[in-house]
Amino acid sequence: MRRLAGPIAVATGFMVLMASVAYGEFYTRPAFFTLRPSETGVLSTVDRFGPVGIGIELHQPAFVMKVKNVEPGSPAAATGKLRVGQIIDTINGEKLADIDPRIQLGNMITKAEATDGIVRLMVRDDEQGEPQEVVVQIPVLGSYSETWPLKCAKSERIVRP
Repeated sequence: MRRLAGPIAVATGFMVLMASVAYGEFYTRPAFFTLRPSETGVLSTVDRFGPVGIGIELHQPAFVMKVKNVEPGSPAAATGKLRVGQIIDTINGEKLADIDPRIQLGNMITKAEATDGIVRLMVRDDEQGEPQEVVVQIPVLGSYSETWPLKCAKSERIVRP
């Protein structure tokens, strides 16, 4: 059997990949690469939720969030209220939905860093538990400038703390 080589093989492989992608109910756009979380997989993770200091597990259906870990010495650890396995209902009043959760989480951090540094988590110890608010204070770094990363005070603070 002869194998295809070069641009034809790449184009053919891409078409086969795209044809095999089933569109689910959660995502409304086709997948152009494979970094988005699976709609049918058991678990995806965000190992480090930025400066908050927790890792998050994303369980199906999209997305039940659970605390994966709490980093010692982090703003999350300073609250004394977060533990592995807790269910996170919302972050700053938002449920993870509609887009790749890494984008949504990044936007939440960017917004908090630009304003008051407050990240509000509504967490439950288990599925029947009553949600409780946990307020995590992260550093306020300001907003990105229009020219970021150049001539940007926030970028400077991130790179050279």
